[in-house]
Amino acid sequence: KIKDNKNPIQLIPDGTGFKGLPRKGAAQKGDLKVIVGVDSHGDTFPIGAWAGEDWDTVSEKVHKVATKFPENSILLADGEPGIASAFVDMVDEQQRCHWHISRDLYHTMWQNGGTVKESKPIQKALSGLLAIELPVEDFNAVCEKEKDDIEEQMERTEGLINKLIYYLNSKSYTKAAYYLENAKKSMFGYVRRWLKTGLICPRASSMIERVMRELGRRLKKVSYNWSDRGCTKMARILLRKFTAKKDWDEYWRKKKRLDGNVIMGISKISQLPQNL
Repeated sequence: KIKDNKNPIQLIPDGTGFKGLPRKGAAQKGDLKVIVGVDSHGDTFPIGAWAGEDWDTVSEKVHKVATKFPENSILLADGEPGIASAFVDMVDEQQRCHWHISRDLYHTMWQNGGTVKESKPIQKALSGLLAIELPVEDFNAVCEKEKDDIEEQMERTEGLINKLIYYLNSKSYTKAAYYLENAKKSMFGYVRRWLKTGLICPRASSMIERVMRELGRRLKKVSYNWSDRGCTKMARILLRKFTAKKDWDEYWRKKKRLDGNVIMGISKISQLPQNL
């Protein structure tokens, strides 16, 4: 269930594989999609988990609960195909994970024959371009000139990235150039959102990565041969426990009827000698 909140949120989706039920004696790889929300106060909450569904189908199911998220909400995701197009109409801004942009640039260069030695300097240059730091003080305390300077820095950086795309094309790294061209559209969503609202958004999807590691540890290493239905149920339980611990504890407090009417105490402690 979508959190009932009028404040903007960060919508953070991700996917992972799992060991599914064997079919005709052959192992099958399942596919799990997960979405986590972060409100403007920094509190996380689960939006949902679905196994055996593509992102368009997941988006349709989310649409039934929330046609559009609150104004100034932002999508924070890696470059997995289908995510951006599935949720583009539900948020006002998009932010591509900077860590994934730099990492995936190597893979796209490798597809055109690039080596580690050739890709490392370009990855380093790109990481330097992406690192536009926002002021740590309250948005209202930042002067207009500083805000204008940040906007100009973003525009200059976008121009330098265009030059990097041209360079990659000139060296026949066409897949890398195409990758950066697509990623460029949402490289600085966090800057545009801050300039508009003062809301801070991370540049990397490290939070969802930690959640996915916990899900993977329990779904992949502890057990296997999951059905899509079973995996979905277990993922939703774990997602609730990881991202909304207060709600999780409150649910079980009510379920077990822990109302504080029973008090236990120790009236006397005696220490007995030990025979060593």
